Amino acid sequence: MSLDKPIGDEATLVAAVLVILVGSAALWTNPKRTLNRLFFSTSIHVSLWLSLLYMALTAGNGLPWMRACCSVAGLLPLHLLFLREAVVGSRGRALRRTILGWAAVCAVMSIVPTTFLFVPEHSSKEDKIFGLGYYLFIAMQMGAYLELCRGSVIRARTLSGIARIELNILLLGGCITGGVVIILMLCSVITGVRALIHVQPLVILLFYSMTVLAITTHRVFEPSYLLQAALRRVALVAIVSAVGYICDQGIGLLVGEPFGFIATTGIILLIAQKLDNSLILIFGSNSQLTRVTRQVFDAAEQSLDMRELASKYEKIIEQYLGATVVMIDYSVKSGKCELGRLGIREKDLVGMRSMGWVTEERLERERATAVSKEMSTLLGRNGANAIIFESGSTLDVLIGLGERPSGRPYVYHEIREVMDLAKKIEGVFARLYLTVKAQNAERLAAAGVLGAGVAHEIRNPLVSIKTFVQLLPSQYGNAEFRARFFSIISDEVARIEGLTEQLMNLASPRKPEVAIYSLRRMISEVMPLVECKAVERGVSVELALIDGDDDIAVDPNSFRQVLINLCQNAIQAQEQVGKMEKWIEISTSRGDRGMLLIVRDNGPGIRPEERGRLFEVFHTTKSNGFGLGLALSSSILREQGAELTVDPFIEGEGAAFRVLFPWKASS
Repeated sequence: MSLDKPIGDEATLVAAVLVILVGSAALWTNPKRTLNRLFFSTSIHVSLWLSLLYMALTAGNGLPWMRACCSVAGLLPLHLLFLREAVVGSRGRALRRTILGWAAVCAVMSIVPTTFLFVPEHSSKEDKIFGLGYYLFIAMQMGAYLELCRGSVIRARTLSGIARIELNILLLGGCITGGVVIILMLCSVITGVRALIHVQPLVILLFYSMTVLAITTHRVFEPSYLLQAALRRVALVAIVSAVGYICDQGIGLLVGEPFGFIATTGIILLIAQKLDNSLILIFGSNSQLTRVTRQVFDAAEQSLDMRELASKYEKIIEQYLGATVVMIDYSVKSGKCELGRLGIREKDLVGMRSMGWVTEERLERERATAVSKEMSTLLGRNGANAIIFESGSTLDVLIGLGERPSGRPYVYHEIREVMDLAKKIEGVFARLYLTVKAQNAERLAAAGVLGAGVAHEIRNPLVSIKTFVQLLPSQYGNAEFRARFFSIISDEVARIEGLTEQLMNLASPRKPEVAIYSLRRMISEVMPLVECKAVERGVSVELALIDGDDDIAVDPNSFRQVLINLCQNAIQAQEQVGKMEKWIEISTSRGDRGMLLIVRDNGPGIRPEERGRLFEVFHTTKSNGFGLGLALSSSILREQGAELTVDPFIEGEGAAFRVLFPWKASS
């Protein structure tokens, strides 16, 4: 195919229409903004130039259209100047002098194409001749764009924040567009390849659209980010196209069509996916974001308190973005922020749900609405430059970002990164919230069971006390009644007092003072009390204690209470046993895991249906017990690193409770 064959004249007309649409979209976004209005007028200017270029390429006599096209192009640098000064915010006489100087230069560039110095009369379609004016026009255009570029660089150094970013994008988009168009014109003349002229509309459409969208939409982009994204896409298309061409040629020869086309398509899709991930790493990978994400999850493993986690996340995001202040809050779908870090009201949450995120720059660029005014007030009330909202199934998370010391605004890719972090934080908060909610439900359930048990245990002695009090007026003269009255009242009050004491020990156990003690020695200290209770019930006590080192790490006072509870349970378990011989055995041994204490009896044993609730409060199989002894003993031992278990049920072999003191605790 000849290089001189047009690539497609229709593309020029399509580009003219698309440029008008892009400019109209910019105007519709915020018609009150000066920069948007200027971009719309520039769009009309560029569209007119493209339309005239289309006529120059398609008309039978294209010379008049070519003159008109270049004449219109001569005024484009002046339009770019207006855009630059709008971004900078210039005012006064200096601006007027600058405009007058540029207007004079652009007027010359607009007049030159209309003279015969541009293209002589004897030039024809077959024998194209360009005069001195053509090269003068190209030189003046190139000089104008270079001067715009130089002036923009100087102005950018004096600016900060969003104005600097917008000026850099304008510099990148506008000047590159104009410069590339002029270079293509010059190359077309030097090489004689007419097809280069047809590339101009594509260049205009690409760079102009990118510039307009980057400066007028609610998303703020950094020039470096746009350049990286463009280079990544160009590299992806170029590499995939080359690979696709090679595969199509090679596979097509081997298997033929359509199998070659199908195989090539599959290979291209696979390579494109892998290649895109690799290009993301090459063109601006963000390993720091990966590190911050890891910090978010690490912090969640170290803390279970919402406020503490929110403070940690605020510091993590502050360091990541270089922000002065970061505020994190959450709402439980109730219209109220729980932590109180952000001054968010219910109607503010409605606005945040509709927008997702808000920055000062976004509000400035978008069309003013009632919601945007509320969001502007919200930013001012919290002293924030940006607020990001993430809605989850359980919670809504809000992250407020303060001003940076550098004054640089939050650009769109940073907003997206914070939104990604907000999604992860919402997941952490939701899990923690549901965990705390479940724990509270368990506590309430336990409190209900505890309350019911306490009411039941206190009710019986109170009924006895009430009965005797009611009989007291009529029976007071009976000496036997009075003696029985004082005895019963004393016993029942003592029972209530004992219940209260055990409940207090269970609810607020004292902090154990662990030290190294001999297990044999502590058992021998408790034996007199145990044997006294056993003799009263006709139960014998047997000891099977090992010799040698049997030291354990334990709190002696609480351990004595545990041992007494276990022995007393073993003695009481044999109350209704009809056996002639009743006994309990206390033995010790050394196991692989640690020192072992076993309290065994020959009572009825612990049946399988009772094992599941054995260590619950108020669960007892005895007629006169509270059901707190085993629960309290298990809690005491667990606090000291020991473990209380019961052997499986075997008919006729009684029960055996084992206390394991791990070796690591007895070194």
